[in-house]
Amino acid sequence: MKKSMLVCVLCLCVAGTASAATVIDIQNADFEADAAAAAAAGWTNGITDWTGGGCLAPSTNSDGTFSWQNAGGYIQQQSVIDDLGNVIAVEAAQTVDITVDIAPAATNGSTGFRLEIWSYGGGLLGATDDIDITGQAGDEWQTYNLSISWTGAEVNPDGMNIAAYNASGQLWTDNWSATVVPEPATMVLLGLGGLLLRRRK
Repeated sequence: MKKSMLVCVLCLCVAGTASAATVIDIQNADFEADAAAAAAAGWTNGITDWTGGGCLAPSTNSDGTFSWQNAGGYIQQQSVIDDLGNVIAVEAAQTVDITVDIAPAATNGSTGFRLEIWSYGGGLLGATDDIDITGQAGDEWQTYNLSISWTGAEVNPDGMNIAAYNASGQLWTDNWSATVVPEPATMVLLGLGGLLLRRRK
């Protein structure tokens, strides 16, 4: 009986982990909100819902217009929200899974980049390693699936920022998506708590 109960707990935890991920609603994730302005002028440096250096201009990607970062620059999404428009608070331990399309520019192409997560108004929560893209041809797009985890962070109800840092040269980014996954230990506790409540009834 005890073994069966343990199996049930483990199953609940695994199922809970799969369903508890929060999808981040990245605003203007494909940069199409600024397509008209970029098309009219050939480029624009006003990127809706993003901050940082660089400009938006037509590229080889089929989606239309894209963010273009200059050397040593950041592009950043401010205070990320979920699909209901709620700010996603920073918890003490979290993982953010990010998918983004990256290409070095054909002229003076970037040599590498990294992704970072910052506590809104606070410090750095975590970052990927520096990713070398010198083997990627200019205007050659590649989809990167990367994860950033942290533990021991100060809880921040004001949320977090997602940023890309361009090491040097010029970098295209497009089609951002991300999810927030709670710490596995948290899901184990939730599963155990649910089981105990059920037994007490």
